[in-house]
Amino acid sequence: MIEDSTFAERSQAYVSLRHIGNELRKASSRHLARLGATDAHFGVLRALHNCDGQTLSEIRAWVLTGSSNISTLMRRMEREGLVELFKGHPDQRFTQARLTDKGRALAEATITPHRQYVTDLLSCFSPEELKELNYLLEKLDKHLSLQDRRLTMRREVYDNE
Repeated sequence: MIEDSTFAERSQAYVSLRHIGNELRKASSRHLARLGATDAHFGVLRALHNCDGQTLSEIRAWVLTGSSNISTLMRRMEREGLVELFKGHPDQRFTQARLTDKGRALAEATITPHRQYVTDLLSCFSPEELKELNYLLEKLDKHLSLQDRRLTMRREVYDNE
């Protein structure tokens, strides 16, 4: 059994991480809204600004909001005149996207200010503290992935019985 003080520390860390994650998401959303974008839009704009002509599955990795239906998001952005969707991939089953002039202008109007916003937001940390924070968050991320795989394996074993 985990001693009570260890559980209390873990519980406090868990609650703090959840709270801070929610606060970061809300603050980022407010900042991007002032710039004329949403979190999901920003991920797509950033992805295509870095490398135009990506497939929708490649873009999905950049969309931090966890948009499970990237196709719906991309069609909405196409209607808004921000992206153009096309079949240019050697495998015609894949849809690719590129920024329109309007999309490129929005990307250029949001990327630098949002980068500065994130820099200012995390300026309370020294470079050493940022390295440590990134190390700890990466460690937690790997552990969460491991936990998820364990749960998936347990479900598969249970389902096959």
